[in-house]
Order: sequence, then C-alpha cells, then structure tokens
Amino acid sequence: MFFRISRRRSILEAAPQPLRDLAILLLETGLRLVDALVLKWTDIELDAANGKKLGHLFVREGKSKNACRHVSLTSRAQEMLVNRSLESKSEYVFANNSGKPYLVTCSTIFTQEA
Repeated sequence: MFFRISRRRSILEAAPQPLRDLAILLLETGLRLVDALVLKWTDIELDAANGKKLGHLFVREGKSKNACRHVSLTSRAQEMLVNRSLESKSEYVFANNSGKPYLVTCSTIFTQEA
C-alpha cells in the first residue's frame, strides 16, 4: 500500500498509540500486520552490525516457506522501537494491557484486553 508523504503524515498525526507506532513500523518496513503484531523484543536487533548504520528485525514465520527473513530498519522505525523499548514491560513489541499480543482479526484488533 502506497501513500503520498502528506497522506502518511496526516494518518500518523491522527492515530492514537499504539496505532501510531504500529503504522510507523508497517509503513517503514513493509511488514504485514500479523508479522508486526507478533514481534518480540528478541526478534529485534537495534545495534547495527556488519558495517550497517541501523539495526534489523527478524520475521520468524509467515504465509510462505520464504517468510523467515531479516528486515532492515529505517532511522524512523529504529527511533520508534528504541522509544518503545524504554517503556515496554512485555516480551512483545505491541502488547495489550495483559502483556500478550493483540489478536489479529478485523473485529478484535486493538480491543482485546486478555
């Protein structure tokens, strides 16, 4: 999904947390929603390695046999993840109030509390 820069900005400004951070990750990395929602902090390497400037994240599974992959972070995605990591009390990057990942369905996304 492609958005003009001005449209991206208006979407992000209007979105409450954690939707804003989730939208940043999706827009900056191209991850599928389900892949982002099940990310654990152990899947993210914020320290650059092998001469790279930024970190990366690891997608463990997905729809196809080639779904397992490393995804490079942009500076915007990395900054957001660093800020989230400072406040996180869950093993999941995007966790509900119980510290569990959100359910990935149209009717329950971001409303599940248990």
